[in-house]
Amino acid sequence: MSGLPLAEVDELVGRLDPCEELVDLLERAIQEQPPLSIKEGNIIKDGYDERLDHIVTQAATAKRGSPNWRRKSGKSPVLNRSKSVTIVYSATILK
Repeated sequence: MSGLPLAEVDELVGRLDPCEELVDLLERAIQEQPPLSIKEGNIIKDGYDERLDHIVTQAATAKRGSPNWRRKSGKSPVLNRSKSVTIVYSATILK
């Protein structure tokens, strides 16, 4: 290996920022076993952010549709949860 001497490598490693705050944030926010695709949703842990939990609950309720709306129109509402909630996930993580 024609790289740097070991002492210089040790010095460079010692100067690296371990990003402890970012690691802590990610550990608190992301599921232990998140899905491989972001389109599947369920990446952010329940309880991480109260506002996000509220939006996810509203999205699930809207997807099922309110019985009154369904009775009046005879149709079920359509909601693409992955797109609407993904935007909120991104904003929550980056705050």
